[in-house]
Order: sequence, then C-alpha cells, then structure tokens
Amino acid sequence: MNEQQARQSGYSFTGVYTRDRGEVGIRRDALTKEGYKAVIVTVPDSPLSRGPKGTGWSVYAERKYFVDKEKTDLRQRLSMIEPRKERAQKKYEEELVLIENDRVNYQNRLDELEKEIVTRP
Repeated sequence: MNEQQARQSGYSFTGVYTRDRGEVGIRRDALTKEGYKAVIVTVPDSPLSRGPKGTGWSVYAERKYFVDKEKTDLRQRLSMIEPRKERAQKKYEEELVLIENDRVNYQNRLDELEKEIVTRP
C-alpha cells in the first residue's frame, strides 16, 4: 500500500519510519495486538533526501489509535493538575510569609525613625 491509498482508507502516519522492513512489521504487529488496524506503507525515496537511497516503510494506523493516544495523554495531564496546584499553593504561601516579614521589617524601621525624630532635642 502506498501513502495516498493509506490516507484514502482512513489511516494516518504513526511516526514510525525505517528502512528495515522487519522492524516496521514488529511495530505493526504490536498495534494489531493492541486492537488497532494498522498497515505497512512503502515510502519512496525523496529526491531531496541526502541520506542513503532506497525505499523505506512506515506504519499507518486507524484514527482510533490517535484518539486513544490523545485520551491517554489528556488523562495523564489531568492527573498532574493536583500536584501542580499544591506546588503553586506552597510557593504562594512561602511568598506571603516573605512579604509579611518585609512588612514587619519596614514597620520596625519606620518606628525607629519616628522615635529618633521625636527624641532629638
């Protein structure tokens, strides 16, 4: 199958490309075991390629693979929200303590200066 036929059949590139047909077959078999439809697509050599010449192969998978991949990614990101909120809350509270310390220091210095002006003859 070529790239155009794969796209017309509803498949998309998975990011797997190599010149080793066996490696691509292993990746396709892995996707098939996971329950996705996947095909091996021949990729002709590009005239712009500066590397070795010859045909390469890619794995193309059905849309369900990409939807499931995105759902997994979003679930992982959602699971990281609470720890991020806790870290942000902790930083916020630390900053509040620093600000309060500055306020106390400024007030003490102001009080010292007020006393100095009042006690001067």
